[in-house]
Amino acid sequence: MLSKIRDLVGNTLVSPDKISPANPSIQGFTLIDVDDEIIDIVNKQSDVFSCKIELRKKGLLIWLGVSQEPSVLAFPYRLISMFKGTDYLQLYCQPWRLKLLIEDKGESQKFQQNLLRQRAIIQSQYDMY
Repeated sequence: MLSKIRDLVGNTLVSPDKISPANPSIQGFTLIDVDDEIIDIVNKQSDVFSCKIELRKKGLLIWLGVSQEPSVLAFPYRLISMFKGTDYLQLYCQPWRLKLLIEDKGESQKFQQNLLRQRAIIQSQYDMY
């Protein structure tokens, strides 16, 4: 499984037992709406619907239940669609959907800018061919 995730998001992948919530490239979000399959994953691990999102070279890693047994969703930048509401941010990457609560507008804006920057870098590499 780790090799498949590496292929999607780059070779800087760390194994789940090495994740550090203090890592500056990881940002925590409260999940306010997600797919049923993600709810099943999160419910097995915690009553709190939250995730940590890590920006990687080729995509996002969405860590669910980082405290006990992490489950990881890999979203390659080239497949992500993002929609922003007044107090939420939605990320789509077929077949997954995450609706994230914006609690700190400054942090959310910084996250969005970094995501769009990384996505543009990846897209430019595809545009060359």
